[in-house]
Amino acid sequence: MFFQAILLAASIEAGVMSGGIYNYMSPPKKAYDSARVLYTSLDVQAKYGVFYIGGGITTYMSMQDITTYWPWQSDYRIGAGLKIGNMQIGYEHECYHPQYPYLMIFREQFTPKYEGGHDKIFIRITSK
Repeated sequence: MFFQAILLAASIEAGVMSGGIYNYMSPPKKAYDSARVLYTSLDVQAKYGVFYIGGGITTYMSMQDITTYWPWQSDYRIGAGLKIGNMQIGYEHECYHPQYPYLMIFREQFTPKYEGGHDKIFIRITSK
């Protein structure tokens, strides 16, 4: 009975974004370089009544060709709290980790975009 009341949700996302390491490089030399930064994101959440717990990971990467990718940054998230109507009270931790500190990319020295993390305790009110 207890496990029948737990609701599980998951999402996966993949896409292209501008910025990242390409801000530090000369213009692309190959057509696929123009894709900029690729990313994948996976999020999960479990809910029981008004309580929830969840987390996720987003990984940023560059593409050399259709079969070769270079992940260079991962961001992790975890949180818990309660949702009552349009109010949410919670705690979240997010941390950022480069895959290879002081990575050499495309013959250029590049220091990771960021490393570290933060915690937040919050009250959020949303409209319906």
